[in-house]
Amino acid sequence: MELCFIWIENYKGFINQGFNFDTENNYNYSISDNTVQKSKNEYYIKNLFSPEITNITGIIGKNASGKTNILELIQYVSDGANTILNKPFFAIYKSEQEFIIYNFKMPAIKNNFDAENKSYDGRIPETDTIYFSNVFDGRRHNFGKKTINISTNDLLISQFGENVTKNYQKTIQQQIKFIKDPKFELLEDVERFMHPGQKVSSLKPTTVVLTSPIWSNIIGRIRNFDERFERATERKVNFKSFALNFKRKITDNNSANSIKYLTAFLVYVDFMLNRDILIFSGNKVFKEKSDYFDMVYSLLKITQDDSRIDEIYKFLTTDFPKIIDSYWNVPETHKFLIDLPEFKIINEKNEEFKESLGSYSNRRIQFTLNYNTEVGNFLTKYLDATTNQSLSYSIDWGGISSGHKAYINLFASFFARKSQIKEDNVLIAIDEGDLYFHPKWQTQFLSKLIIILPKLINKKCQLFLTTHSPFLISDLPKNNLLFVAKDYNDKLYVIPNEKMIEVKTFGGNIGELYLDAFFMEGSLVSSFAERKIREIINKINNKQESISKEDRILISEIGDELLRTQLQNLIK
Repeated sequence: MELCFIWIENYKGFINQGFNFDTENNYNYSISDNTVQKSKNEYYIKNLFSPEITNITGIIGKNASGKTNILELIQYVSDGANTILNKPFFAIYKSEQEFIIYNFKMPAIKNNFDAENKSYDGRIPETDTIYFSNVFDGRRHNFGKKTINISTNDLLISQFGENVTKNYQKTIQQQIKFIKDPKFELLEDVERFMHPGQKVSSLKPTTVVLTSPIWSNIIGRIRNFDERFERATERKVNFKSFALNFKRKITDNNSANSIKYLTAFLVYVDFMLNRDILIFSGNKVFKEKSDYFDMVYSLLKITQDDSRIDEIYKFLTTDFPKIIDSYWNVPETHKFLIDLPEFKIINEKNEEFKESLGSYSNRRIQFTLNYNTEVGNFLTKYLDATTNQSLSYSIDWGGISSGHKAYINLFASFFARKSQIKEDNVLIAIDEGDLYFHPKWQTQFLSKLIIILPKLINKKCQLFLTTHSPFLISDLPKNNLLFVAKDYNDKLYVIPNEKMIEVKTFGGNIGELYLDAFFMEGSLVSSFAERKIREIINKINNKQESISKEDRILISEIGDELLRTQLQNLIK
């Protein structure tokens, strides 16, 4: 199923507006007689992209012109528009050469292409939708369950005890799993394909950075636990003193096992503080509350004495995981701690760099590791073993740019959700997916999407892309572009392509595309530079003010050769 056209009465500034996503046909809807006319597009190019890409639409316009609103509308129409939008609309889909018009709060749409009318009941069959955005602006989406939302903003959603830290750690976890999977080779294969005969650097990160939580946060949480434990059991424990002593020991410890010592401690603290272990519920293991609290106290036994750090580590990787596994049934935590001593994350080829960050009260301990498969396994199992909240490591890639991270995250996000895609056709909306990319990567963005996405998710894809990059426009014929704008009354509307720009976009000149497609209003010079140049021109024209040495230096620095030469000649 391919989405061809949407018309809606009113949606976030778009009034009685139609959106054409079908490059083979044009659609014109008349409100007066409730008729949609389909006509052939003479510039249609069959199989332009690949057999797995049914179509691509680039949505172009200034900020606040409604680009993201259109991507949202596509998601809502696919699932849940009857309850979320609650405005009259219809959508045209085609399967092979058969057309279906789904209409909501509207009579059957008359048409000239034998399309079948169906009443919209909240969901479009035979399609799944994915929404991805690199934009981080706090915008919330109320997409239906059928929409797979992998946007950066979705990290802010707090549900079922989750928080931003936990959601972010999930993205790191899915990136690690993607890097370990043979599918990651697709990215490197494409790099070699696009740079034949050249030596291509590996896209795999070479280092990973683990940063502990702030110690004051750990100590504060433990202090509250001590007070609650005493109230519940009428026993005192020295968990706080234990943590303070461990902080001193781990800071001073420089052995090859220091990362394992701290890791075991953090898993222990995470388990003790992020579960309601002070709430007794009778079962076949413990029928009496006193017996249960005796068991809890045994978990804290190590905190009562000033044990050596290796003794603490031994308890946390032997007795502790066995006890919690028998009562709480936490196989991931149990297995990780039991296996922790066997992980070979430090060896002669993989050195660990350890440092302390921040003031004493807010200190963090940071480890930098050379990344390899063993380290990847260690991190994956560590994240499975914890609740990933404020008492866990923050994990980040070291030595790579934000664009490199965004690139890996983009494809890792799709890879992580491939099992959720049930239908053979997927509508993929990507909002500024090239946001953090270097211009060279922007030139390759669409080409990589076309090659990688269908193989990554093994489905046919229809793409809807927003961008502020002229490189994407240069990759698409004008027929594949949807131009949107806002008038003086804040009304949003679609500009017909023939009225938008005169230049051909496919393979077009980047400067012309900036001027025409992005409404630059005749200027390719940034505002500050333009103002300083105008000041010099005014001095020259005025002839009352002398041209200073600084003015002459600034003129010599102007990048546009014609402008620079003209100003120098005017001065002469």
